[in-house]
Amino acid sequence: MSASDGRRRKLFSEVLKDGDRRYKITLNAKDKSQSLEQNKFQLKKDINPTDIKVDINSFKTLRKGRILIETGSEE
Repeated sequence: MSASDGRRRKLFSEVLKDGDRRYKITLNAKDKSQSLEQNKFQLKKDINPTDIKVDINSFKTLRKGRILIETGSEE
């Protein structure tokens, strides 16, 4: 996008103001005997985001047995 297009480039602050908000939650496993992948699979099976109609943007595994879930709404 160049200045000759007649469009002005947005500032980073303007993009954040207009953009979608993201909400993040970090979960820690109580039982350290299961692997991180087993915990992730169990969480997906128990929650099942399609049944409860929750829009999950990302589902990541972190260090020390933590899982990060990022959604588009606070609910």
